[in-house]
Amino acid sequence: MAAPAAGRTTAATLPWGRALLLTGVLLVVGSDLYLVAPLLPLIRRALGVGLPAAGLLVSGFAAAYTLASPALGRVSDRFGRRRTLLGGLGLFVLAEWASALAPDYPALLAARVAAGVAAAAVTPAVYAQLGDEFPYGRRGLAMGLASAGFALATVAGVPLGLLLAGVAGWRGTLAVLAAAAMAAAVGLALRLPPAGPGPDPAGALPPLPWARVWRVQAASLAAFAALGLVYTYLPAALGRAGMGRGAIAGVLAVYGLLGLGGNLGWGVAGDRLGKRRATLVAMGAQGATLPLLAWAAAGNRTAWWLAAAWGFGAAGAYIAQLKALASAVPAAARGRSLAWNNAALYAGLSLGSAAGGVLVARWGYPAAAWAALPLLAAGWGLLAAGPQTAGGGPPARPR
Repeated sequence: MAAPAAGRTTAATLPWGRALLLTGVLLVVGSDLYLVAPLLPLIRRALGVGLPAAGLLVSGFAAAYTLASPALGRVSDRFGRRRTLLGGLGLFVLAEWASALAPDYPALLAARVAAGVAAAAVTPAVYAQLGDEFPYGRRGLAMGLASAGFALATVAGVPLGLLLAGVAGWRGTLAVLAAAAMAAAVGLALRLPPAGPGPDPAGALPPLPWARVWRVQAASLAAFAALGLVYTYLPAALGRAGMGRGAIAGVLAVYGLLGLGGNLGWGVAGDRLGKRRATLVAMGAQGATLPLLAWAAAGNRTAWWLAAAWGFGAAGAYIAQLKALASAVPAAARGRSLAWNNAALYAGLSLGSAAGGVLVARWGYPAAAWAALPLLAAGWGLLAAGPQTAGGGPPARPR
């Protein structure tokens, strides 16, 4: 068999090993993102703080994660992915150790905010690195694989962390996360390509082509607002319907596993059908589950309720395809585009969660499901009315 032509990208020449390593990075960051909330009862008892103050440890991380993303995307474009990833992971390690060793609540809160800033540097840079190394036609699966790291954090990272907390306490759990992040940083230092010449640090970066990506960013905000409405209050709603804690944990584990598979499945679909078309199909399928979810929850029809919730989760694992669409910009603007996408996603999640709290308290869980439907419809319409992305061009030289 003839060898591939020089410079031609084939499946065998794509850097799937680095993609797996970057997936591991997001597994570590995602475990921290989702693990602190279940650890709050232990933290409250140890530090003697109330529930609102303990909740700030989660919301402070999330706020820093959202607000710092755009500025750190600019750092990624100016100084390169390698420097941003290694610097962000270095800060993440320090923040995790500071969290584990915090002598009091103010020190722990400051450490959690620092961890959020570090995660804001790392996560968009992971996707930008994949965008630099994978051609647009193969980028869907690569980004779906990376997003599977976040899904795996909910399925495996959080349960293992809680088991560890039962033995080593919350401080020991965060120390183990710090060690895992340190190992990930060493792996990246060894496996990421050397930084090539980037933009002149003293020069101006090319502008972000908002005309090409604003619809994707708005659709991302709408999609995660819908997620905040539906997923945030699902465990409490199931509990009020009479389901026990063990059963709820099983429901959420299946939800996470379906999301894990969905990330890979929609990744393959995105590369074969096109990112926008696959996302439109997925958003449509996700929206179709919402009337069933509302009906089932209103009548406490458990089997239909679970089927609708699991369908919502499996169909909703298209976020990596939105990231692939956001990556279809020049390499020198890719870090900013993906950082704004990160901010849009988590701003949407925060807004949806806040609105859902009001709706569920006043009208019950079905109201949250109904409210998510126009959000998904709006996101679907924005993407459907936008131009078909032609592609992101050849992989950029790694920086």
